[in-house]
Amino acid sequence: MQIKVLEEKFLDGRDVFQKDEIRTVDDERGRRFVEYGWAEDVAGVVKTGDRDKSHGRNLDIQNSTLGVTDKVGG
Repeated sequence: MQIKVLEEKFLDGRDVFQKDEIRTVDDERGRRFVEYGWAEDVAGVVKTGDRDKSHGRNLDIQNSTLGVTDKVGG
């Protein structure tokens, strides 16, 4: 899916999206961005949702392994 970014800047995983960029992303990701109102579908198939800043507070944890260990008595 091709999207046009509407937000000044947002991050998704390791990717940075800047206002007015036209980017090609997978359909699932693109649909989420468009439904949240962060981007618009260039083809016009998916309706652009109302922008809601609360969506940016959802964390998508990629790696939950912590680099901390505890060694007692050894």
